[in-house]
Order: sequence, then structure tokens, then C-alpha cells
Amino acid sequence: MWKVDCSRPLSAETRRTRRSAAVLTASALTLALLGLSCRAEKPAQAESSRPSATASPASRPKEMNAPPVEEAPGTRRDPLPESHDPESHDPESHDPESDDPGQLELPPVGRPPPPRLKRVNEGDEARNDPDIALFLSERLEMVDRITTFRVRAEAGDYFNCHYKGQAGSYYHLRLRGDGSAHLDGYLARGPDADQLWLEIQKQSPHPLTVRVVLRASTVSSVCAAQVEIVEFERGWDYHGGALANPGARARFLANQKDTEPPRNSPPLDELMKLRRHFVDRTVRLRVRARLDRYYQCRYADAERTHYALFLQGDGFKGLRAYVPRDAAGSELVRRLAGDEGARLTALVTIPSGRYDELCSDQVELVETDWGWASAPR
Repeated sequence: MWKVDCSRPLSAETRRTRRSAAVLTASALTLALLGLSCRAEKPAQAESSRPSATASPASRPKEMNAPPVEEAPGTRRDPLPESHDPESHDPESHDPESDDPGQLELPPVGRPPPPRLKRVNEGDEARNDPDIALFLSERLEMVDRITTFRVRAEAGDYFNCHYKGQAGSYYHLRLRGDGSAHLDGYLARGPDADQLWLEIQKQSPHPLTVRVVLRASTVSSVCAAQVEIVEFERGWDYHGGALANPGARARFLANQKDTEPPRNSPPLDELMKLRRHFVDRTVRLRVRARLDRYYQCRYADAERTHYALFLQGDGFKGLRAYVPRDAAGSELVRRLAGDEGARLTALVTIPSGRYDELCSDQVELVETDWGWASAPR
């Protein structure tokens, strides 16, 4: 065994060697201690990385911030597949790109979902009461009254009568309900109206619920369909107010597809040529009827006393018919408002006091039967 003589002084070379050995030994001990510390901390870190049921909302996965979905009583849940292990789900490994693109994301807590515009299909019904066609037939009774309509709105550019030269102050919207009748609606320009106008450019027709008024100062025999839009909302609001019976839209579309010729004798074009021979006489015709807004010639001042109808007969020929504003006339008009283009067998005449050479298509309605008689007489 080697012995060290401590009584002898160490050389400078020996002292340098011993100091290097001491430094190396200390470094080795430090690395060893660090290795033991890392191995001891790994289980604790693994435990802390698991999502805790008591974790704060800010530290939870995004999906946990969504409000719970309330299920109706009796809702059946589909069983999970046998291979599904709820404990094996790792929220950190969730890939948003793998989600079903058709699945909607729930809004954050406290923020209501954005309103979704209802897209109106051909078969959807506005169910306005009164219908737009009936509103026009009764318009003099509706002056200065607010009326609500669910409409299909389209952008227009018709500025005439009271609104002539007003394109810088109003937008013109063509408003339709369940039939062919329309209103010319005028909406005052402004931030909300500007935004709506842009939306209508992108989607037309555009479903709106509008409140309109026919002001006494704007009543016109020429521009009969002009109204002011005083309020609007997007989509169709069925809450509040009366609803017309369903089916008007379907009947209107079905009547449009009805192309069977009525086969009148004489045909309507001959009747108009020989109309002088039918003054104060009656003739029965098979026609398709709808409400109208034509008051001219001997009926120019008859809007307060007569309803106006259009009776389509053979081909594209038609008659302007007028029916007195009595109980029978009111019932006929209301029924036609919900059955535009319906088949009628009409008994008509040309009163001597209403005969006019210029308006050769005007007749007065005496009697009607729904449907077509087998042989008009």
C-alpha cells in the first residue's frame, strides 16, 4: 500500500492534479443528483397533465365551455360501440379538421347564436291575411293603417307618381306574397336600409316581414300598389296577427299548370268584336279568374262601388269584369284571394250605361258558379 508523507510539501504539479480531480468528482455527483430528481418528477408531471374535473373553465378544453344541451323527456341515446373507451380520449389530441363539416359549433357561453335567415322555397306559404291581392282590392279601406305582410322581396327601380324623383331618398322593393299580386314598397334610405339592399342584391327573392302603410297623401289611381315600408325584419314572422288558411300558394301554382282550353262559344275575341250585340244581354262563359286593379273608361270612378276581376278565357284573351261591392261580391273576392286562377262559370253582361268603344273588354259580372259548366249557354 502506498503511503503519503504529509510532512513533505507538495509540488506545484501535484497540487494542480489534485484540484482537477476534485472538480471532476463534484461535477459527477451533481449530474447524478439531477438524474434522480428528474425521475422523481416525471410521475407527478404526468398526473398534472390529465384534465381535472375541478379545473377552472379557462384551463379546460374548448368543447367544455359550450352550454349543456337539454334533452326532451324520452330522448333515446344510441349506445356507444363496444370499442369505445371514454378514458382513452385525449382532449389534447383532438383535431378540429377531422370534424364533420356539416356539424355546427355551439356558441360560447353568454353569446346568443347569430340569427339564421330562413330561405323561402317555392312551396312555402306567406299566409297573409289579408292577402296582397285582397289588400289592393280593399286599399281605400286601408288608408293610413299599418298592415303586416310576409313577402318575397326583390330590388326594383320604379319611381313614379308620389315617388317620382325620389330615388335618392328611397329604395324601391317589389313585394310578393303567395300569388302574382305585388306591392311597390318604398324604404327610406339609411344604414339599416343600405345593408338590406346589399343583402337583396345577393339573395333574391329575399324573405322579409314588412309593415307598410298606404298614406292618404300618396293614394293614386295610376300607381295603385305603392306603399311605404315603415318597418322590416329578416325572415318570416308568423307570431301575432291573423294567418290565412294554408293552401293558397299550392292552389295558385296548380292553377297555373291548368292549360285545358275552356272552349267558349262564342270565343272571347269574337265576343269583344260583336259586343254591341250583347248590350243589356247576358252570356255565360268558362273562365279562370283572379283579382285585378284596372279601373278605366266607364269604370274609372267605380273603385268605391265595384271590385275589379280579370277573367281569362280562350288563349291569352281576357275580360275586365266588375262586380258590385256587396256581400256576394265580398265573398267572391275573398275566396279568389286564396284561389287565384280558379275555374269559374261566369254570367256577364254589358250594361248600356257602361258601354264604351275604347274599352272593348269591359263587362259586368252578374252571377258565378265555381268550376266549369259542361255546356255554357
